[in-house]
Amino acid sequence: MTGNVDFAFKDAVVVDAVCEFDYWRDHLDLWKAGGTSVSVVTVSALGAAREALFAFGRCLEFIRNTPGLRLATSVEEIRAAKAAGEMAVVFHFQGTRPLEFEPSLIEAYYRMGLRIVQVAYNRRGVMCDGCEEPEDAGLSKLGHTMLAELNRLGILVDISHTGWRSALEVVEASTAPVIASHSNPHAVHASTRNIPDEVIKAVAASGGVIGMNGLPFFVAADPKPTLDQFIDHMVYVDNLVGAGHVGLGIDYCRGTQVDNKALLTMEDYEGLVKSQIWSRETYAPPPFYFPDGLGQGGPTGMPRLADRMLERGYTGDEVSGILGENWLRVYGQVWK
Repeated sequence: MTGNVDFAFKDAVVVDAVCEFDYWRDHLDLWKAGGTSVSVVTVSALGAAREALFAFGRCLEFIRNTPGLRLATSVEEIRAAKAAGEMAVVFHFQGTRPLEFEPSLIEAYYRMGLRIVQVAYNRRGVMCDGCEEPEDAGLSKLGHTMLAELNRLGILVDISHTGWRSALEVVEASTAPVIASHSNPHAVHASTRNIPDEVIKAVAASGGVIGMNGLPFFVAADPKPTLDQFIDHMVYVDNLVGAGHVGLGIDYCRGTQVDNKALLTMEDYEGLVKSQIWSRETYAPPPFYFPDGLGQGGPTGMPRLADRMLERGYTGDEVSGILGENWLRVYGQVWK
């Protein structure tokens, strides 16, 4: 890259490392408008194996029937999609409920295209505890077995939504780099869902990447945070562990409510709180306002984000890394 933002952005591989499938499907035009090259789609989060199988079917059918999309299971396929003017789609689990208690399911999902698995989602899971679990008991015996299988297959391990002790034990036990797909530094904004310096350092030391999350209650106390407040999280991580470990996992979801598609109603919100999937202390009620300039409802502001990072002193290569090349590096190191 040079200082020419338009040229630089045109050539960049732009990765959004976490996209809720139903919301992404209904607002795909917003990802296209912002120049996203790779959408990491959450196939399943809270459903068990049966629900996950149906979810794979729906995702594969949508990709097959939507011009300009292609499933990617390698960095080579991602770069080929970019060269062809298409968007690559990568499959991701948020949480281990789809694994139930059966490690052999992991290879079945791998063969369906799964390449990233988040080891917990807020609550206690089969591998370890989520960040809303008060005890945070660490990596379980079954979790060690499942982690070894993820490593064997070349599925990237993700510690977003995971308890801090559990995250550290996962990184320590993993034989491959570990990521936090959509987690901001706790030192910049003290949310339970954000991660402390110790976890950031461990992820970076493993060779992993931390994806910056745009949900307002993970960015700042202000319910309508600024683009600079979002970039402050990047700057903090870079200063803590050095360049090359920051990416984007913006986490657009139903709560953005830019239109009448896939809304998160107050009834839905109260249901998530009642089931203890979310807590009121961590998750504010909808609507969610993403950082000004980044785009509301979808990442339409990616070019503006790149522009502002350059204005804040990032080099062209650093901007290219944060937009996507840092993710591609770790994908290439782990995926088989």
